[in-house]
Amino acid sequence: MMKYTRCLRQLLSLTSICLTFISVARFAQAAERVVAGMDSIITRFELSDSPLGGIGGATMADAVQKLQEVTGIPVCLEEIEYDGERDGLTLSTALQKLRELQARNELSESDRARLERYEELMHEVKDPDHHVVFMNVRTFKISESHVTLRALLDHLIELDPDYTWQNDGNLTTPLIVVQPKAKSALDWTVPSICKSKESLRQLYGAGGSLTELLNQHKISLMWVWIGRTTYPQQPNQEELPTTSLDLCHESLTARDVLMLTVKALGPKFYWTLSGIKEMRFLQFESLRSSTNE
Repeated sequence: MMKYTRCLRQLLSLTSICLTFISVARFAQAAERVVAGMDSIITRFELSDSPLGGIGGATMADAVQKLQEVTGIPVCLEEIEYDGERDGLTLSTALQKLRELQARNELSESDRARLERYEELMHEVKDPDHHVVFMNVRTFKISESHVTLRALLDHLIELDPDYTWQNDGNLTTPLIVVQPKAKSALDWTVPSICKSKESLRQLYGAGGSLTELLNQHKISLMWVWIGRTTYPQQPNQEELPTTSLDLCHESLTARDVLMLTVKALGPKFYWTLSGIKEMRFLQFESLRSSTNE
């Protein structure tokens, strides 16, 4: 069990970092693509592959990254809280799925590379029936032309009904949140912090009130800040922003606090919660983190 957990922890940590670098690379190529609001037209949105690990199509995480790429609108994502033991995709099962796709001549570029890598891994792993390579996530393919942002989001939710979406901005300046339709991992209450308006550097730095609360709920914090990654375990306090945040309110949930945080930081910021139960990763990031700002 310890070996299984260690393998899973390494896999999820690498997946989270991989998602970050893919995100930064995509935004660097798409800095000029901007959709003005909820009813603006997206000329083309097509997705059938998953660089992040899904087999046979794209995942919701892929779709969110693609959506930000083509619109220039921040989209916050809370991924479903998978259970590592129940939902883990083992090497043997992954290979079976990939070989079935290969037999139907339906392997994507990423799946083809994945098949080659997993076949090599079969010679290195002692127990492929228990070696977890990813989660059993829902995958889909989508191809849309001349569609509004609102209609596209509705379609994505139809393709993966485990999620829902809402707009925490307004019609002209959206701030989209894609989150689980069922129980959220962010519905716990944050105690009121009324000492004074503390800065994000104080709240999210080492020993900060919010950092400690996140740790208590098994959520590891990661900032993607001006193209650099800062971990709270080895923080560089000077890299964290000094923007103040007013948390002297009753009954704020963790999700409320995350939304207040990105709104305080600016119109291009968003957050992502990935990982599995008892091992979540929270990232704050800006669409501008890949530019020269």
